[in-house]
Amino acid sequence: MTLCTELNKLWSMNNFKDPDLKSFAQQQLIAETQEGLKIMSTLLILLILLAMLFFKQMSLINGYSLNYFWVIALSAHINISSRVVSEIKTLHALGMTLLVISATAYVFIAHQLGGFSPLLLVNIVLLFMVIPIIPWGLREAIIIIVSIYLLLTLSTLNGGHQFDDETLRTLQFFLLAAGITSIMLVVRTTSVRKKELLAHFDLQKAHAELYTLSNIDPLTGAWNRRYIDQAIIDLVTDFQSEHSHLHFIIFDLDKFKLLNDTFGHDFGDRVLTVTANTIKQTANRKGQLIRIGGDEFVLLLVGGDANAFMQTVRTEIKSLLSKEQDRAVFDFSWGIVTLPLARIQDSETVYQQADSALYKHKKINKNKVVGFSEAKDRHVYI
Repeated sequence: MTLCTELNKLWSMNNFKDPDLKSFAQQQLIAETQEGLKIMSTLLILLILLAMLFFKQMSLINGYSLNYFWVIALSAHINISSRVVSEIKTLHALGMTLLVISATAYVFIAHQLGGFSPLLLVNIVLLFMVIPIIPWGLREAIIIIVSIYLLLTLSTLNGGHQFDDETLRTLQFFLLAAGITSIMLVVRTTSVRKKELLAHFDLQKAHAELYTLSNIDPLTGAWNRRYIDQAIIDLVTDFQSEHSHLHFIIFDLDKFKLLNDTFGHDFGDRVLTVTANTIKQTANRKGQLIRIGGDEFVLLLVGGDANAFMQTVRTEIKSLLSKEQDRAVFDFSWGIVTLPLARIQDSETVYQQADSALYKHKKINKNKVVGFSEAKDRHVYI
């Protein structure tokens, strides 16, 4: 049972149960398979050129030399294709095609020569040895090795008396030795690589969780202040093609301390949680909510009417919380800086401008729009 389990793990490089791990492995393996194909095809080209050099002093008119050239052409084509193909099954098919057709070329050469020269046997062994360069599982490796073995074996058996018994025995020895060695290398490589993928995934996952924990406010689930610059970058990246505007909104709850003192900190926490959840759900992908501290938040919002957005969520939040505590009286104040959707070089200055608008809002205690003329294409709403 243990052996079957281990073989099942090695059967494919990407047979992970966890879908996230499988997706992660897939991306890693695509890049590694592309690199492996480039190395394998380049290596085969170099080996064939060397073989031709020693085989017949580069006598290009001989038929067997033409077989070598077909393999060189295929290797060059696959080397180029591997750079643009990004589907793992297609990459595997390219690798299998290269190896099997190379073996077929060796068969034609052997028939034309009337035997397997030591150099040709070395080429066949090297064909098996390059198989582990590509990170495929045991399944693909067995298919390739068995295909090459049957191709070479059956071709010699069908050759009548062209090959003597000693040549056939020598060929079988080299095929079996090289095939078994190649399978062992694939088993070893697959086992080690899958462990590396799992360890890398766990490390990346732990890093992501640590990053989230260090940047997420535990009470509201909003980002904390350290994430402002990254939140702007994320929104610019996601919506740069829309040619929209970015609203930098600072808002807080009026007389939040009185709310805490009157109804308790549990209700105060509930107000903050409902506020954060409502805003995040309403803004959806076009907004990033950051809790600065206490009852103060920053909302980064792409496009639309920011003042109307705040009016809408304020009404919804007050409606939701009045059902839980109808005696609670509170309101929101906000300041908005609107600027072109682009990475902000000085977010602290924008923050101060929005903060200034927030306190003007608190002072006049009414919703009104005023111009902010100190910077081009920038407006402040209070």
